[in-house]
Amino acid sequence: MANRKITAMTALTAPAESDVLPIVDVSEAAATDKNKKITVQELFKGAPSGTESAPGIAFESDDGNGIYLAGTDNVAISTGGSQRISVTNSGTTITGDLTVSGTTTTIESTTVTVDDKNIELGSVATPTDTTADGGGITLKGATDKTINWVNSTGYWTFNTGIEVNGHIQLDDSNKAIFGTGGDLEILHNGTESFITNLTGDLTILNHNDDKDIAIRTDNGSGGTTNYLLADGSTGEVVLYHLGTRKLETKADGVDVLGTGSLTIPVGTTAERPSSPAQGMIRRNTTDSAFEGYTGNAWAPLGGGATGGGSDAWVVETDQTVTTSYELGSGKHGTTVSPTINSGATITVPSGAILVIL
Repeated sequence: MANRKITAMTALTAPAESDVLPIVDVSEAAATDKNKKITVQELFKGAPSGTESAPGIAFESDDGNGIYLAGTDNVAISTGGSQRISVTNSGTTITGDLTVSGTTTTIESTTVTVDDKNIELGSVATPTDTTADGGGITLKGATDKTINWVNSTGYWTFNTGIEVNGHIQLDDSNKAIFGTGGDLEILHNGTESFITNLTGDLTILNHNDDKDIAIRTDNGSGGTTNYLLADGSTGEVVLYHLGTRKLETKADGVDVLGTGSLTIPVGTTAERPSSPAQGMIRRNTTDSAFEGYTGNAWAPLGGGATGGGSDAWVVETDQTVTTSYELGSGKHGTTVSPTINSGATITVPSGAILVIL
C-alpha cells in the first residue's frame, strides 16, 4: 500500500462497527509494537468510566459536563461537576428542576408518585382568576370525570358524585348550598344554625319501617328531650313539654293530657269568628258562658247554669231570636218568651216539643 497523507484520505461519514482505526498504544513497552488497530465498536466500548466531577466522555471546553458510569447498570449525565440525570436498569432519576416546553406531556405509567405536598396548576407568568377559569383534573373513562374551577361562580365543580369517608367541615357563616338555583341552604353563623328553603315545600322523610321523626332540644338541665314526635309505628303525633306528653293525635281525634287546663279562645259576642264552622268552641265574656257553634248558631255548652260566686242556679238565654233555627232530630227544647225578629223562624219537627215559658 502506497504512503498517503491523512489529509488526502476519503472522509468516512458512517463508520461500521467493524471498521478499523489506527491507534498508538503509549503503554506498550516495545517500540516496534506501539502502532495498533481498534474497531469502532471496541473504541466506544472502551470509553473511560469517569466520575461525577470528571465525566468519562466530556467536552474539551468544559470538561465538567458529560457522561460517566455512576455504578453497575447506571449511566449518568453530569453538568457543572454534579449529577443531573441517572439512568439505571430500573428507571431514571432527575436531580434539579425539570421544565417541559410543549403542548402535551404524556406520561405512560401505572402510578405517578409525587413527594411534594403541593401541586400547582395554571402557573403562568401572571396568574389571574381568568387564567385559572376551567382549570382542574380530567380522568378519562367511558365519559370524562372532571374537577374544574369555574370563575363565574367561584366554585369547584365535579361532574359526577362524591363519596366522603370522613367529616366535611365548613367554617362559620359558610353555607352548604343545594340545587341548581341554590334553593336550599344550611348555615351555622358561629352562634346559631339555620336550614333555609327558598322554593317549594320542605319535606322530611323517614322511610325506615315503624321508625320515628323526633325534634329534640335542651331540657333546661344540660340534657336533651323530645318536644315533638311523629311515631312511625302508631301513627301518633305527640307534643311534649320538657319530655312529658301533653297532646296526642289519634285515629278518631286528639287526646289532651295532663292535670292542668286547656285554654280556648276568649272574647265577646261581637268578637265571634266571622265565618264560624261546626264544632268551634270558645268562652263568651259577654254571656259569661262557654259556647259552641252547632252549624246553624252559637249555643251554650254544658248545663249553662250560673250565679253569684260558685252558685249555679240560673240558666241565662238570649231574649231575641235573630236567626232561623230548627230543633234537632229527636230533641225537645225550652226557652223563655223570646222575641222573634222579622224574617227569623223557629221550626219544630214532627214529634218534637218546644216549651215556651
